[in-house]
Order: sequence, then C-alpha cells, then structure tokens
Amino acid sequence: LNERQACDVFCLMHGAFSPLSGFMGETAYNSVVTGMRLPEKQLFGCPVTFDMADVSGIKQGDNILLRWAGQDVAVLEASSIYKPNKVVEAKEVYGTSSLEHPTVYSLIAEQGEYYVGGKLHGLASPAFKYKVQTPKEVREMLPEGKDVVAFQNRNPIHRAHFELLKCAQRDVKDSILLV
Repeated sequence: LNERQACDVFCLMHGAFSPLSGFMGETAYNSVVTGMRLPEKQLFGCPVTFDMADVSGIKQGDNILLRWAGQDVAVLEASSIYKPNKVVEAKEVYGTSSLEHPTVYSLIAEQGEYYVGGKLHGLASPAFKYKVQTPKEVREMLPEGKDVVAFQNRNPIHRAHFELLKCAQRDVKDSILLV
C-alpha cells in the first residue's frame, strides 16, 4: 500500500466511509462519479477506490493481502476489477481535468490504471507516524448537544475558505467549528 491507500484502509476499517464496507466496485463507482450517490441512493461525494497499475495476476474472487509499513493490515475480496475513465472522474468529481489541480494530477498521472473493488476485512489498523483519530474518538471529543460545522482540506486554509467557514458557522446557530 502507499500512504493514500493505507489512509483509505484506516477509514474503511473504522467507519469513516460509512456505509461502505470496502472499496467501490464498478457499479458504485459509476453511480458516485455520475450522480454523487451510492446505488442505494445515499449521498456520497467522492469515489473510494483501490488503484493498481497491473491486475494481470488477479481475478474476480481472489483475496488480496494488503500490507502497510511491513504489516499485514487487511484482506480485500476482489469482487470487481475494472478500468475507469479517469478524465470523466476528474471532471465530474473535481470539476476539472487539468493536471494543474494536484488531486487530478495524482489521479491521472500517479495512480494505477485499474481499480479493484470489494469487501475489506481488517486485520490490524494501519499505523502512521502522525496522530490519527477514528470517527468514534473524534465524536467523543465533541460537546454534546452542539451542531458541528466541519471542514477538511489537504492544504492550509486560505482567506476564501476562512470566510466560507465563518458564513457556514453563522448559518448553523449555536454550533462549533471543526477544521
């Protein structure tokens, strides 16, 4: 696993991508990319996929052992093996196919050409060099009875993000802001 995949495994194992129990197969992937919904109609903004450069040794029904930092962390049941249209994915999910967008660049230029979807069976939670928390641990830190306005970004927050957050918090009365 690379670090992004290990983070996705962590999130799947700890319910951060609920209701998912594994990486998206082709049907769920297409539904999320084209309509921002899972096949069961739950809102889901971005596909959760497991990319591979080469799938020649893998067939549907195989179990794939996933390793991170020398440790066996999960087994992926390969129920769906497919080649996505990443340009369509980039345009639909990120609003652009420009390689100047860092996530689009990663998607198109760095990630594997194929996706493997299926149920994930956790063996050991991936460990990272930085602090991570499960959704349960985050919820336990929040005050009871308060609405939460949350924002996640991979880069430092710039002024436009900050103003958007202030507006969102103003619109949700008596809320706290989690960044």
